Amino acid sequence: MLATVIDANVFHAFFYETFQGKPHGERTGSAIPLFSSLGSKSVAFVDDGCIIESEWRGVCKGAEEWFGAWLAEALLCGWLYEIEPSSDKGLPKRYNSAGLPKGRDICYVRVAHGLTQVCKRTRPWIVAEDVDFFDPTRKASGRKAEILKTGKGPIAGLLRTDGIEVACIESFTSILTAH
Repeated sequence: MLATVIDANVFHAFFYETFQGKPHGERTGSAIPLFSSLGSKSVAFVDDGCIIESEWRGVCKGAEEWFGAWLAEALLCGWLYEIEPSSDKGLPKRYNSAGLPKGRDICYVRVAHGLTQVCKRTRPWIVAEDVDFFDPTRKASGRKAEILKTGKGPIAGLLRTDGIEVACIESFTSILTAH
């Protein structure tokens, strides 16, 4: 079972596909296989302070009832768990120094970092379509999908050093297929 922390832009792709019936045009792949794998091949984690939940809720404008029902089912069925994020006070400074912009993205890192303490057999994953989790210096390059698919960059490297894997939707879907 793969432990995952899912960025809001990936949740947005899932929400979009659920209501539009087609993949989000700005994403590397369909988010449906990722969310369909929850409970069988993977489990998602959010912070117990509700920051990630708030970000997810924010991409579901106009569908708050749907989101509430989905969240309740995910928690009840064991697809999603709340955990206490890492309390390592040095994380924000280390990641900001490596180029991660200040803001809420550090919450995803904290949750994944907290998982490294409990996931002894497998490394936790951050699934993101945000260049900031890979190489923030290339944010304006216009080659976002290419950057995401390589899985490389200073932030991706630092995450791996900390025992955390990072992948875009397409890459993570391939990993799920192999499991």
